[in-house]
Amino acid sequence: MGVPLANIVNDGFLSVGGGGIGAVMGSKHLKAIAVKGSRSVAIADGDRFVRVVTTLINKLNSAPLTSRSMTTWGSAFFVDLCYQKGVLPHIP
Repeated sequence: MGVPLANIVNDGFLSVGGGGIGAVMGSKHLKAIAVKGSRSVAIADGDRFVRVVTTLINKLNSAPLTSRSMTTWGSAFFVDLCYQKGVLPHIP
């Protein structure tokens, strides 16, 4: 339908839509992507990946705002924060 808040849905319940990726896919008339496999995904630099993820987790856990909010509301806390900052796609 070309709406700015279109999402990509994975496994019927996980959705990703920040930044308008679903709208971009819709503008290309892409209806679906099907992927099936049995092998694991290789990470090019596994040590660096672990360091970056660990650093981000430590920053989230040490910041007063995110450490309290994440334990209370989980990642849903970021929805309101992102809305306040104007980074969520919405129809004016």
